[in-house]
Amino acid sequence: MRTPMDEFAQKAVKFIEEYGDNYPSDEEALQAFVAQWNQALATGESFLEETVEDRAWELLEEAMMEEEGSKKRLKLARQALELDPDNLDAKQILLEELTPVEELRELKKLERQTLEGLEAPELGWPYLENRPYLSLKYNLIIGYMKQSMYRQAERELKEILLLDENDHQGMRYELMAVYTRLEDYESAKSFFEKDEVAHHEDDQMVLPMLVVALQTGHMMEADFYFKMLYALNPEFEHLLDLLKKKDPAVLHNQIKMSEVGFYQPNSMQSLLLALSRLGDFVETTYFITWLLETHSAMPKKTKENGERQDSKIISLARMLDQHLSPGEALRGLSASAERILRQKGLVDFKDFKKKTEEEVAAISGIGKKSMETLKKNGVIFKKKRKK
Repeated sequence: MRTPMDEFAQKAVKFIEEYGDNYPSDEEALQAFVAQWNQALATGESFLEETVEDRAWELLEEAMMEEEGSKKRLKLARQALELDPDNLDAKQILLEELTPVEELRELKKLERQTLEGLEAPELGWPYLENRPYLSLKYNLIIGYMKQSMYRQAERELKEILLLDENDHQGMRYELMAVYTRLEDYESAKSFFEKDEVAHHEDDQMVLPMLVVALQTGHMMEADFYFKMLYALNPEFEHLLDLLKKKDPAVLHNQIKMSEVGFYQPNSMQSLLLALSRLGDFVETTYFITWLLETHSAMPKKTKENGERQDSKIISLARMLDQHLSPGEALRGLSASAERILRQKGLVDFKDFKKKTEEEVAAISGIGKKSMETLKKNGVIFKKKRKK
């Protein structure tokens, strides 16, 4: 559906196209538009002539208030499509009267047809005209996930992340959810390590790593991600208190409530949103008991410090995992990259002289940024033998 921000941007572009020549620059035309837009909001009067597309969106907004698949909702969608034959949202609503098999088939067909009509250089979220397509692709992904077709969803998610590199729709979270449902630890870890800063400082990325590690028996890693999450989000402590009530319904209800509205990163709601994506495992007795037992086993001093150091996430996670400060060779690495290298026995400068640069770069979880950091620290690798 078109958001208020989309509507604002679309009408701003239209205003500049129609009236831009009346102003010294596009910037001044935009300022004039904003002033008139704000005045219109205050008075309830429109300063732009309503188009058939606007009327179609009004019908669709009304349709979205109706029960999915209901006669009234379908009727409103048909009326909107008559006004705006290219409206993708109206077309998708009309698919609700089909069987799940037919709906997914037609949704995929619509996605392919829409993609063929777009020009390659214009694919991406910054282009307003292409946002309906990206929303359509997202709905296709959700359709696959509802039917437990996770490999299909994975393929679509990877495609959409290539189209929208800045991930305006939060598809990275959905991809991590897919990997937890598939219990695919290696794929989850590989994706998690792609951005050693942003992903490691986002509870909605760390929590799925904790879950998939636990699901697949990577217990040491699960313990590490628990400590990272504890350091990252002060509200994790409150979530654990909630779990101590030992009433699965309490957690279930909290998760469902979190699915509505906005959220702050690394908050209680972001934790609950992450849990809502991860399937039935997060509501099992095993998962809840493991969290509480792991929390109980933490030293009291660590608990007291961990709650208040969210601004020093990486260094605290490192401290919790290794209980020692990094050597000069590893300084500046992400907590995860440092842990991986320590496990491989690569800690001091002398350790790296035993490995070629290619051998270190080939270690799973060590990316380009980690290699650049090692070189900046003065690490010298073993020279390759000349053939």
